[in-house]
Amino acid sequence: MPIADWPLWAFRRRATRRRPQYPDRHVRAALLDRIARDGPLPMRNLRQNAEPGTGWDWSPTKMAVEFLLWSGELASTRRAGGQRLFDLAERCIPGRHFTDQEPDDMCLTRLLGHAGKALGVATADDL
Repeated sequence: MPIADWPLWAFRRRATRRRPQYPDRHVRAALLDRIARDGPLPMRNLRQNAEPGTGWDWSPTKMAVEFLLWSGELASTRRAGGQRLFDLAERCIPGRHFTDQEPDDMCLTRLLGHAGKALGVATADDL
């Protein structure tokens, strides 16, 4: 995703924070504090010892990290050893783009415009 489009996904980040599976504040704080302190980390460094060890297992930690990605609190901009590195979004997204202020209808309209330009010719279902 082009970094300039980050603000256009604010509607999705807000919706993620309202989902019942969104991690509670204690889980969020523990993960965010760890990454703030230790820097970008792969999933294997974030998992608890008793959790499954492969990237395909959706352990409680993996689920929490994915929700933090979808909510815009974490970002993954690079890989190390084939694994995504997770960092605080505020350290990865330039300040001019790091916003959730755009209203949902504006986000969706602009993304629809992007889709139309990318597809050239499309049906309503395509868009």
